[in-house]
Amino acid sequence: MHIETGARRGGWLLAVMAWLMSACASLPTPTPVAEQARLWQQRQVELSRLEHWVVSGRIGIQSEDTGWHTSLRWQQDGDEFRIALNAPLGQGSAQLQGGSRQVELVMGDGQRLTAADPDSLINRALGTPVPVSGLRYWVRGLPVPALAATHELDNRGRLAWLEQSGWRITFHRYETVAGHELPTKIFLDNAHYKVRLIFDSWVLS
Repeated sequence: MHIETGARRGGWLLAVMAWLMSACASLPTPTPVAEQARLWQQRQVELSRLEHWVVSGRIGIQSEDTGWHTSLRWQQDGDEFRIALNAPLGQGSAQLQGGSRQVELVMGDGQRLTAADPDSLINRALGTPVPVSGLRYWVRGLPVPALAATHELDNRGRLAWLEQSGWRITFHRYETVAGHELPTKIFLDNAHYKVRLIFDSWVLS
């Protein structure tokens, strides 16, 4: 009886060891840090060249006492952009458009507001800070040039998260579009606001 029990125990231990070895073998091999850095440098060059696109999806913004969400369509042509926001169930719409010198916000009721930069204009009109200037880069998976930032890369040399301009930007999902891996799920957080971006489609031109 003792010998039979020991044999069963030995067989069980062998099975557990075999399972552990197969599980370890299936884990992705970490990319060396030097290779991550090389891939990241390559990605930055490629993505910085993307200056013409249309991205569509949804944006949600939440603070401690309020929140809203709306569909989003962003068209970028070099320095010129047009961002259309359309809230569900007839709750309103807005369009932000402009370039490097001036931006204009057109509300659903026809009211027009202008300013020198989109961030202050959005904050003044909607009472919510949406970092449009930074988003032009963050939506491509890039940091804003010439601004201090910290980041972490994933095994493919893509941004896993980025901290810049008082925001922590987490990149939860990427998809390949015309040979470029672009973010399709981005979370932005600061001390007072949470911004959630989900993109359904990217079109590059």
